[in-house]
Formats: sequence, C-alpha cells, structure tokens
Amino acid sequence: MLVESTEIKDFNWLAGFTDAEGYFQVVIQKSVSLRYILTQHSRDKTLMDSFVNKLDCGKCYSNRNEVNFVVSIFWHLWNYYSFIT
Repeated sequence: MLVESTEIKDFNWLAGFTDAEGYFQVVIQKSVSLRYILTQHSRDKTLMDSFVNKLDCGKCYSNRNEVNFVVSIFWHLWNYYSFIT
C-alpha cells in the first residue's frame, strides 16, 4: 500500500508507524552502537525523506525494493525517543 502523506503531521502517528514497521538494533563489536531503523517499500521514499527533515536527524538509504530511515547517533536517538513517548 502506498503511503500518500509526505510528512509527519502528528508524532503519535510516527509512534504507531514505528510500532508496525520500525525497530531498534544493538550492534556489539569493539564498542556498542544503537540504531533505529524504519523500512518501507521504495515507492515511499518521499515519505521517508520527510522524516530526516522533520526530525532533523538520520539518513535514508535506498536499494531497488526498499528505503530505510536510519538514526545511529545516540543523542538523536534520545531526542527521537522523547518525541514518541
């Protein structure tokens, strides 16, 4: 299903979107890093790009079939969490 909205109008909507399509990842190598990842079909790239603009953090990465919004800087994750709780 194509998401027609191209911007976040309500942070409660974003929290629900995260519940359905997002996850937090912990990577342990020489140090510990945290990531928030939200994945959608590539046709929703405009929506995903709007997250970067609205939240003023993260990056979008695309491949042929999907686009991922990724936040990996701890301070940005902390600020993002405060928006959705």
